[in-house]
Amino acid sequence: MFILLQPSHAQEALGIVNSNYTGVNSLWINPANAANSRNTVSINILAGDLFVNSNYVFVHRKDYGLLKIFRVNIDDPKYMYIYSYPEFNFTDTVQYYDYYKNSTPKRLYLNERIAGPSLLYKSGDHAFSFTTAFRSNVSGTNIPCDVANFGFRGLDFIPQQDITYSDGHFEIAMLSWIELGAGYTYTFYNDGRNSLSAGISLKYLLGTAAAYATFKNITYRIPYQDTLIVYDMNATIGIALPMDYSTNKFSLSPLVRGKGIGGDIGITYERLTGRPANSSLFSGSNSGEENDYQFRAGISILDVGRINFTTSAEVHKFNNVTNRIWPGLIGFKGKSIGQFLRSASYNLLGDSAASLSDQSNFYMWLPSALSAQFDYNFGNQVYLNATFVQGITFGSPGIRRETLLALTPRYETRIWEVNLPLSIVDFKHPAIGLAVRIYSLVIGTEKLGTLVNLTNVRGLDLYFSLGINLNPKTGERHSKSKGCESIREYKRYQVH
Repeated sequence: MFILLQPSHAQEALGIVNSNYTGVNSLWINPANAANSRNTVSINILAGDLFVNSNYVFVHRKDYGLLKIFRVNIDDPKYMYIYSYPEFNFTDTVQYYDYYKNSTPKRLYLNERIAGPSLLYKSGDHAFSFTTAFRSNVSGTNIPCDVANFGFRGLDFIPQQDITYSDGHFEIAMLSWIELGAGYTYTFYNDGRNSLSAGISLKYLLGTAAAYATFKNITYRIPYQDTLIVYDMNATIGIALPMDYSTNKFSLSPLVRGKGIGGDIGITYERLTGRPANSSLFSGSNSGEENDYQFRAGISILDVGRINFTTSAEVHKFNNVTNRIWPGLIGFKGKSIGQFLRSASYNLLGDSAASLSDQSNFYMWLPSALSAQFDYNFGNQVYLNATFVQGITFGSPGIRRETLLALTPRYETRIWEVNLPLSIVDFKHPAIGLAVRIYSLVIGTEKLGTLVNLTNVRGLDLYFSLGINLNPKTGERHSKSKGCESIREYKRYQVH
């Protein structure tokens, strides 16, 4: 649990999901986006997204450089931060990684995504997609400040010793899985001025690892550094990890420890201009070959589903723990997860095997979210996108997704594109980003201030995608033939 207390948040790779030219990867935010792809065939070769942020641990701006972090000597005295607590006759020395000293509950969310070979094919009103990905998430909800401090500073953090803390519900969870998805999008209404599309994606989930710790309540005191007194506690710990619990030896056999089903569903509305997009000052005369839109609005529900872990699954329950003492913690050298849990069970329940329940499986819920998107076209390839993502929960234990609000101006052509995301996470952590696309290669960040050394480092964000976009009907679309128009083309010129 203490290892997981390095807090992190996730973003949504705004430079990828907002674009009209990233094809299959734009489905990350709304499966109905397939109808809006400006590529007949979109193939993703490899894409990745990693966002790490913190409202607790950080690195001072002056100590950080983009490559410096890999070669810094954290034992160098110049990286030490010393804080005096005269009332406790205690001096706190922090090396390199500092932490925020406030009573705000700590939250964490880590999102890693590696999107493998994926395909989007669009034909008329229909679009079909096939996706593969490996994903990993860590989240924490309402972690009490005292728990975070003991986890990061250790039990010898004297300013918190000999104080009775009473904390309510909080949860820490970790989930890694492989997903294989198939999607379908249909434009069910289009009169040449208004377009409505709906999309759905179903995913077969192969869980590779999971762990959680759910505390309903805990009242405790640490009188001195080697003793924990628990007055009242109800907690559950579940693990299904790729390791031998008695030795902590890592093992990928078997790779899959659980299976489940998940999916996304979404709808988009477009107000069409009924004419080709305008050419831009920065692009050639053929850059406006697409029939453009005035604005687009979408809503989607993402990552609804759960995984049932049945292999290497253990559930430990510490219920009705009352007035128990766990001594000797400084000298305790737990060499494995199993040894730690047995010791916790012995000291808190009176029997080293008492915590292990007869439950041989447990479910983990995906990081579900409700999302809304709005994209406005100012003309001349200039757009402004607003994206809102609200994490929602369908059950526990599970991953809790962060709230995101972002405003992203962009300049976009078929050949290149620039995005400038302005985002705020949980309405508390504003950031500015930059993403650039050249043909089918996208590289971006939503923490530009961190990369250029403007702010303290509460995290780091990088994402990329590389693919192939094909448009076999491009020649037809640009043909100067005067063939008959379809009824849909005809309706564009009707007087309403």
